[in-house]
Amino acid sequence: MEADIKWLWKKTQTEEFYEPYTTSYEVVLGTRQPLLEDHFTCALRHLFRKVPVLRTCYGERNGEMWLREMSQEKIDFQVIENVTREDVHKELHRYSFDMNGPLWCVKLLRGSVGGDSVQEYPHVYTVFIGIHHVITDGTTNMMICGFLVQVLDDVIAGRPISDEQLAVFVSPEKTDAIINKKVETLRANSELLFRQIKEFQAWQQKSLFKSTYKKNEDTTLTTGFETIDFDYDTTASFLQRCRAEGVTVNSAYTAIANLAMMDLLIDGGLGKDTYNIRSDHVFNARRYWGEDSGGEYLGCHVMPLVPVTVETPRNARENIWNYVRLTNCELRKKITTDAALQEEAIKKCIPEYSGVFEFDYTVSNMGDVTRLVMKGSQNVQPIYIFRSAAIHTVPATFCHFVHTFRSRLAVNILYSTERIKPETAKQCGQLIFKYLHASLRESE
Repeated sequence: MEADIKWLWKKTQTEEFYEPYTTSYEVVLGTRQPLLEDHFTCALRHLFRKVPVLRTCYGERNGEMWLREMSQEKIDFQVIENVTREDVHKELHRYSFDMNGPLWCVKLLRGSVGGDSVQEYPHVYTVFIGIHHVITDGTTNMMICGFLVQVLDDVIAGRPISDEQLAVFVSPEKTDAIINKKVETLRANSELLFRQIKEFQAWQQKSLFKSTYKKNEDTTLTTGFETIDFDYDTTASFLQRCRAEGVTVNSAYTAIANLAMMDLLIDGGLGKDTYNIRSDHVFNARRYWGEDSGGEYLGCHVMPLVPVTVETPRNARENIWNYVRLTNCELRKKITTDAALQEEAIKKCIPEYSGVFEFDYTVSNMGDVTRLVMKGSQNVQPIYIFRSAAIHTVPATFCHFVHTFRSRLAVNILYSTERIKPETAKQCGQLIFKYLHASLRESE
C-alpha cells in the first residue's frame, strides 16, 4: 500500500541528466584467508541495511517519477568465472536494472585482473559493482567500495554488525536550487540575460572531433575502454612536477589530453595552425554547498558537464608546461568561481539548448581516492580499483576517467563506438602516455 512506501523525493534535474548512464566499478581485494561465497553475501546484506542509497529505487507518484526506498531487502549477486574484465564491464554497461530495485548489482570473480599483489594478503578476489548513475556519482561509488571493505572485514572477523547508517543520502535539490535561483536572477533582468547569453554563445562551436571523425557505419553501438596504469615512479614525478609548476594535476592531464586530441585531429585530416579544443569536465557539486560541502553525502551530486575551451597551437608540444599553465588558468576560472553554476543557469534560459554534447572529449578526475576506499581493515586490503561507465547511450566521444589510488595514477579512456574505432582509442592512450612522459623530460 502507498501509505507504507517511504517516498524520498521527486526525480531532480541532475538525476534526469545522468539517468542514461550506468557506472561499473572493479575492486581487487586481497585477504589473509580464503573466503567463501557466504562471506560476500553476508557483507552485501549488511551493506544494503547500512547504506541508504543502496535501498533506493523508482516509483510513480501522482503521475511523476519519484525516488523511494525499496519495500523489501533484495541483493543482486553472482559468482562468475572464465570471463574477461572487458566482458564483465560490457555486460554492466548494458545492465537492465529493475526499477523496483535494487539499482545496483555485484559480481565476484576469484583472482585478479589488475594491481599488484600484497604479501600478507595472498588470497585475491575481484569484485565488480554496477550502479545506476541516477542514484550515485564517483564520490558515492568510491565510498560504497570503502564501505564494502569495512563491512567485509567485520564479517571475516566475526564482529557484531549493527544497522547504524554509514553515511547520509541527500537529494541533488541543493544544487538545483542554487542554479534555479540564478535562473530567476537572469530572467528578472532582460539586459543581463541577453548579454550573458551572447557571451556564452560566442564560445560555442561544433565539436572538432565529431566534424573530423564521422559515424562508423554497420557497427555495434557499445562502450569500449583503453586503460593506462602509470607506475609509482612516474606518478610521483608527475605529481611533484605539477606542484613545482604551481598547477593542478587535473590541468596538467587536460593539457596532455588536448595535445593527444590535436594529434588525432591532424591524423584525421583537420589541418589548422591552432585548434580550439573543448573538454567538458565533471565537477563535484558538493563544493557549492557552503558549510555542508565537507560532509560525506551520498547521491548523484555532480554538475552537468562543464565546458573548458583552450586555444591549442601546433607548437604547444614544444613547451608542454607553458601550455599546461595556460590550461590551468582556463580551468581555474571555472573551478574557483561560480562560473559553472552561472553557465548552467544560462543554458536553462536558452530554448532547446543543443550544445551539451559538442565537446571533443570529457574528463572525470577524482584525484586521490585512497582515503575513500582504504578503511584501515585488518583482514581485507583493496589492491586496485578501476571505474567505468556506459557512454554509448548518449552522443559522446571519449571520456577520460582519472584517479590516483595507492600512489599510482590510473587513466581509463572510455569511448563510444559510434565514431571511434578500437585502434583510434588505442592511439589516444599511446599519445597520453607519450606526452605525459615527454612533460617529465622537459627542463624546469
